[in-house]
Amino acid sequence: MTILPEIVIPHLEFSEQIRNFLLDSDTFSKTKSGEDVSEVFGLREYRPGDSWQKVHWKMTARQEHIWVKEYSLPIGASIVLAAENGRKEKIPGNFIRAFASLASGFLVYECPCYATWRMAETGQIKRFLLSVQEDYDEMLTVFLKDCREGIGNWDEESYQEAFSERYGRCLVLKEDGTLFVDEEKVWSVAMEKAFREQFLEAVIEV
Repeated sequence: MTILPEIVIPHLEFSEQIRNFLLDSDTFSKTKSGEDVSEVFGLREYRPGDSWQKVHWKMTARQEHIWVKEYSLPIGASIVLAAENGRKEKIPGNFIRAFASLASGFLVYECPCYATWRMAETGQIKRFLLSVQEDYDEMLTVFLKDCREGIGNWDEESYQEAFSERYGRCLVLKEDGTLFVDEEKVWSVAMEKAFREQFLEAVIEV
C-alpha cells in the first residue's frame, strides 16, 4: 500500500514573464480554443467584440452569418519543476513532501508545469505534464516508486536535449530542501523540522 505524503499548498507569486509566457508546442488541445494563430481550432458564428481579423471571409461569403476562426491552445507549460537527489541513502520525507506540495501548488494556481526527475542508475529522465488532477495523481504514484528505487542528480542540459520546448522558469528542489529558481536559491525547507509550519510560511516567487 502506498502512503501518500502530506500536502501543504505554498504561496506562489508569479512574475510577468510567467504570466505572459507564450507556449512553444506542436501539440494542441482537442477540447479548448486558444490564441495560437498557427493552428485553427474551429469555426463559429460571430459574437459582438470578436476581432474582424478572425473573420473567415470565404465561409462568411457562402453563409447568411459572419463566421470567425477560433485558434488553438498549445498544450505545454512555462514551468519545469525538477527533483534532485545526490544522496545514496534514504530520501528525506520532507523532500518528498516539498516536491509533491510544490507540484500540487501549481495545479491550485492553475499554472501547468512539467514535473521531472532523473533516475540514478539508468539516467532516464521522467517527465509529467501537470494540468489536471489526474496528471498529478499519476505523477505522484510514479515519483514515490522512483524515490524508493533511487532518483539522482538533475542535469538541465540533458533535459533540454531530450525535450525541445521552451520554458520560462526551471525550479530545482535539492535533497537538502533547498529550492533554486534558474540556479538562484529562493527558499529552503529544513529536513528535521515540522513540515507544515515551514510550508505555510513560505512565499515562493517564480
